[in-house]
Amino acid sequence: MTLCTDSSSAFQWKFSQVFGERSIGEDVQDIDIISAMEFQKSGDYLAVGDRGGRIVIFERKDEKDSLNQWHSRNELEQLDFTAMLHPIFYYKTEFQSHEPEFDYLKSLEIEEKINKVRWCATPNGSLFILSTNDKTVKLWKAAQLAGIPTQEQKVPGWICMEYS
Repeated sequence: MTLCTDSSSAFQWKFSQVFGERSIGEDVQDIDIISAMEFQKSGDYLAVGDRGGRIVIFERKDEKDSLNQWHSRNELEQLDFTAMLHPIFYYKTEFQSHEPEFDYLKSLEIEEKINKVRWCATPNGSLFILSTNDKTVKLWKAAQLAGIPTQEQKVPGWICMEYS
């Protein structure tokens, strides 16, 4: 879903099952269709999986608690409304989680489509992502590299596969 803004004060949403903007008449490739998504518990990150086996992570960049700067908790409870500001998420990174494979025992082709993405809760504040296709579950550790912008990295250093 994407937010459409116009002169009216109400939000208008349009439904989209793929990443990016499409021109009229442009065909949507099957691998670009979103198949799974989940917000991290705090709402600061969004993980989205597609039929091509990719996981894209977005990071929240708006001021989530800016309303709390000007009002006390009691005043906020009296207001009895949620902030009218919608959250703003920016592209953080993407990586290939699953590849197509062949199950020789069952003579089946396993597609790379992400069936489920799940953020895992950890006591030390680390971010872990579980991703699954029809055969394999993978655990990924998301760790921010200080001082290195994600766009300049050739291999997404923000993500690493955990083997246990």
